[in-house]
Amino acid sequence: MAAVPDRAAELVDRYLDIRPVVLGGRVHVHGSPDNRGYALEFAPADPAAEPIVMMVLDILRERLGGAPIDRLHPGIRLRSLSADPDRSYRIRSTGDVFTGRRLSAAGLDVGWDLATDCDLISLDPVTKQL
Repeated sequence: MAAVPDRAAELVDRYLDIRPVVLGGRVHVHGSPDNRGYALEFAPADPAAEPIVMMVLDILRERLGGAPIDRLHPGIRLRSLSADPDRSYRIRSTGDVFTGRRLSAAGLDVGWDLATDCDLISLDPVTKQL
């Protein structure tokens, strides 16, 4: 029974982590709710200090009976990454590091860690060490 309180605590921690970006940043909409892979991109006011958060929704999956998508369409240009395409970002869930240019071109993997029809992907800016 400890799994439920643990999961609740995890979700609260995730919310507290992304709240400043979601409430204080810019929102870019990719697609529409009737598209599979509809995404909301939350861009921070200071991209060097806060994560970029992608909320990916696949609300049609249950209705259409399809398998979950595993990648955001590469044609979705992540607007937050275009200002500085050479900046590197760490995908929090995997630890992988990519440049904004590569993420914009290749798309984003979706692990569906949050739920079967919704996921949050956090991209943390990587600061270069001297």
